[in-house]
Amino acid sequence: MVKQVVQKPEPRGKNAPAYLDRNTLLGKNETFMIVKLIAGGGFGQVFSAVNLETNEEVAVKVERATSNDSQRMILESRVLDDMLGVKYFPTVYYIGPHQNYNYIVMQMLGRNLGDIRKLLPNRKISIHSAIRIGIQIVDALSLLHSKGWLHRDLKPTNCCLGLDEKRRTVYLVDFGMSRKYRNDDGSLRESRHYCGFRGTTRYCSYRMHDRREQGPVDDLWCLYYSMAELIEGFLPWKDVESPDEMAMTKKIMKHEAIFPQSQAHAAMNNGVKLFHNKLLTFYRASQVTHKTRYSVLTTVNSIPAYEQDSKLVRRGDFRGVVASKEKVCISKYSRLQQNMAKMGLDLHTVQQHEQLHVVETTIACDRALRIRMYDDLLYATLMLKDMDLENRLEYFRSFVDEIDIRRERIHITLPLMTSEEDLNQRLAILYRLSAMGYRDWFNIDHEPLVRTILQPLYNNGRPIRDQTKLDKLARILKSYGVSERQTWLVLHRWSKQKSKEELSKPENEWTRPFSRDLRGWCRAYYSETFEIQKTTQNNATPILYEKLKTCVDQGDITKVSSILSSNGWPTDTNYEEIVPSVLSLYLMHESWKNVRQMLEELASCSNTWGADPSTTPMKNHHLLSVLRRMAEEEETLSIRAITDYAYELRTLFPNASCFYEGFFETQNEYKKLFVKCFERLEKQGFTTSTVDELIDFLRCLVKLDLIQLHPSETLTVFFINILLKRVGWAEALNTWQKFLSSLHCPNGTVALLRYCLQQNTDESKKNLQFGIYEKQ
Repeated sequence: MVKQVVQKPEPRGKNAPAYLDRNTLLGKNETFMIVKLIAGGGFGQVFSAVNLETNEEVAVKVERATSNDSQRMILESRVLDDMLGVKYFPTVYYIGPHQNYNYIVMQMLGRNLGDIRKLLPNRKISIHSAIRIGIQIVDALSLLHSKGWLHRDLKPTNCCLGLDEKRRTVYLVDFGMSRKYRNDDGSLRESRHYCGFRGTTRYCSYRMHDRREQGPVDDLWCLYYSMAELIEGFLPWKDVESPDEMAMTKKIMKHEAIFPQSQAHAAMNNGVKLFHNKLLTFYRASQVTHKTRYSVLTTVNSIPAYEQDSKLVRRGDFRGVVASKEKVCISKYSRLQQNMAKMGLDLHTVQQHEQLHVVETTIACDRALRIRMYDDLLYATLMLKDMDLENRLEYFRSFVDEIDIRRERIHITLPLMTSEEDLNQRLAILYRLSAMGYRDWFNIDHEPLVRTILQPLYNNGRPIRDQTKLDKLARILKSYGVSERQTWLVLHRWSKQKSKEELSKPENEWTRPFSRDLRGWCRAYYSETFEIQKTTQNNATPILYEKLKTCVDQGDITKVSSILSSNGWPTDTNYEEIVPSVLSLYLMHESWKNVRQMLEELASCSNTWGADPSTTPMKNHHLLSVLRRMAEEEETLSIRAITDYAYELRTLFPNASCFYEGFFETQNEYKKLFVKCFERLEKQGFTTSTVDELIDFLRCLVKLDLIQLHPSETLTVFFINILLKRVGWAEALNTWQKFLSSLHCPNGTVALLRYCLQQNTDESKKNLQFGIYEKQ
């Protein structure tokens, strides 16, 4: 007899190896980069990732693209798409496939309620905290049900707290078992006689044990059992293995046995009893269609809080606070916030910082409140007007090890940074904070940093010798304890912020420093500061220029790209001889990303080139060909983006300007550039704003001395002819007048007159007379 070998199922979720590797790029434009695996469930894994455009931390939920798992992911994406922008539901940023997996990129959340409960000393959440949580979940379920969806797997591990300012908000997650119980027109779906099991046996309603159709009230039963576990620390049937026995226990057990702790509190007992009875009332309707009264359940959960005498805290009577521990409740936390500053001063005066542990433990039993109390206490005290800078720093130093022992929460330094009006005092604070161990200034909120440090430093004084204002700013930051890497990261992020601001404003409203100046400085600073070691290492095994030239002559772009990306440009390179050929190869065969990288590396070598435009290796018509490649590469052509890059190219290659001998090459290249722009824009559709952007782009090229419009130029004629065909006489005439006023180019008149003569109508004759009159 042949022994049958049973193949074990492939592990999934938390039991499987990580689905994605570190630094994996996801998203249409590779916007999201995987950082690490942070959680796993029965079906999928959750990774921490970073949005490379906004530097925001996000969560990525990944599941295998098998038939069953893919349906769960599709279902979850549908639910989150319907609940987009609704409170209590995470924001979704991107949904898509990657290799053999499907993934959802969503808002990063904090711990789930199940993990939080297990971390607490008694493995219980305080009654008052649980009540606040329950009210939020009832509201969340009301919103979910109003969209026609059932969760069908509500439990503590599927409820997470938010982060930062959202840390008191509960979010529902994991909608892989959800189901629509209403059609799109609002009508109810027909109930099934028998349903497959969906949910978790410990928390599901006994209707699900009977395989009957679930309705909104079944989600509320899940909430009821989840609240019991959070408050009591366990459920009465936790050791029951048989599903049938568990179902029978749920049916016969009264609320007193499920919530034994509530018997000590009359208000709590009455509230739980009323909640239980309301759920039974809804169940006895025996229909999925029964309208659940969420407002009734929310009112039931609002149990009156007990009074606490906050005078004990204000006068520092810590033993009195401990003695009245049972009377402390969350409603008094708001009153404590009003006394935080006074309490902080008292603690600081009598040097009783260690007593804060006693008060904190008494006031709040869960960790979220513990951290919140420290933050509020520190913030309220630091913002007192009567405290001078030394006292603030001393007070901050006293509590910083309790609040941020790893120096990871750099945002708590903001009250100190913004408390002083004088720039020198702010710099002194920056130095003292750096001495305390705060280093990652890139992670702080950028707007206050610009307003309090960067912009005042830039505006303060003049550059010395051959240093620019940005050089001076970087030197000052370094002297106050900010590392070179952090300086580069901060200014690089400032350049991105400036770029966004400049997109929404006309150029005459831009403020210094301009984004192009910041980008140019960051590029030069990076080359000078961080690439020295790389150059030194490469000197040990120099790459001969002849080897590079041979590869270029053979047209082997693979070897050329490999040499330049790995080793940089050889030290004995004849740039005037080889740059045009290398640029031509890159523009024809390499990706746009590699083209830009090569130009940036080439620019770092341009300090040895001459200032004569006719002899510099990178000439103006080369830059025009680069802009044409960008116009071909962009998925949706943006003239504004090409204009911005023209400024960047001018910063990279300041000597690549017009010269007499290059007239014909320049004329040929700028014609090709604008032909390509018009071809792309015809597919996207011409608009008045598009025409204005093209004119601004032309002005930009003239202003940057990348092109010169000679009296014999034909570009404006080409412009007018295209506009006459695509958008008509009025827009063409308006553009011609702009050429006359801003660029002093009258040659478009020829195209207008030819158009009028070809039309041969009364209207065209009037237009002809007008054109001749304007030309005079």
